[in-house]
Amino acid sequence: MKLLLVHPVIVLAAVVFVGCTACSWAQVAPAAPSPVPVPSRVEGTDADSGTHYVRLSVLSSVPTVPADLAARFTLECRDVKGKHDMLWFLSFGGVPTQNFVPPFKPSQADPFPPNYQKVKLKMDFEGYMRSKPFTRSWEELPSGEFRYCNAGLQCPNMETARFYMSYLNALPTLRIAYAKSLDSSPPPEQVFQLRNLVDEANKTPVCVP
Repeated sequence: MKLLLVHPVIVLAAVVFVGCTACSWAQVAPAAPSPVPVPSRVEGTDADSGTHYVRLSVLSSVPTVPADLAARFTLECRDVKGKHDMLWFLSFGGVPTQNFVPPFKPSQADPFPPNYQKVKLKMDFEGYMRSKPFTRSWEELPSGEFRYCNAGLQCPNMETARFYMSYLNALPTLRIAYAKSLDSSPPPEQVFQLRNLVDEANKTPVCVP
């Protein structure tokens, strides 16, 4: 019986090749996707106005301060005497969780709703593709939050927040940042994974037009 002799250099080369192949596989392995957050839900009926509301909130994917002061996106649905409205709220961080604020009620002393300062924010919707950027006006509220400026007499936007739900249904990641800022170091862009929030809104009657 003949023995097949293999040169030790060949054996070493084979071992190195197998090891490097394993290393290359480890390098190209895709990273695990970030978990999509489950939205917090607050529901109630305002005693004074009779408004039924649902507030759905998620925190940003960008690491920031503790959760109670983290950047936050809130979708609020309202049933005001049978009319369903939708509002979007945004915090870039540092703002405590806000409670429901009832609709403005005009009076003889205060006949018009407050006209808050407007800020331009840029929105990008991502999923299987990335949308074109939308630069729209948001109201800067006394609380430090921003509220999407729904189309109306006091707002330059042509669309309401509900218009963009069709984008979120298909592209449920929202990137949002200042379009322009007078501040030399504006808050960083925030990223919100909204798939679960959108699904929750779609099955909530008060959020349906």
